[in-house]
Amino acid sequence: MNPLDNDLDNEFDLDDMDFDLINDVNDISDAPPSSSAKKAKSLSFLNDIPVHVTVEVGAKTVTLKELLEIKNDSVLMLTKENGKALDIKVNGKLFAYGEVVVANGHYGVKITDIVNKDID
Repeated sequence: MNPLDNDLDNEFDLDDMDFDLINDVNDISDAPPSSSAKKAKSLSFLNDIPVHVTVEVGAKTVTLKELLEIKNDSVLMLTKENGKALDIKVNGKLFAYGEVVVANGHYGVKITDIVNKDID
């Protein structure tokens, strides 16, 4: 049995990837020392990887009984207070805060504060 066969069942996760290793490979090439722009270009293949962005208005924990009692016109009171910035998450991790806007008949979110530009 090939030792790699066991890895075929595992889901690939970017969190497990060692990006320092990619940089190390680039560093041992015969090319002159790279600038930050060249390093960014060497990782440009990552630019087309999709990420999931969510905007959270609020949250609430309910019991299963309460959930089953929800009908049309029911109102769930959320934990977020009116006027507070909304959480903007990238792949489930907090990235920024923002506020709701409407443009061309569509909802959007205006970024008011980026809190984590380096998503781990």
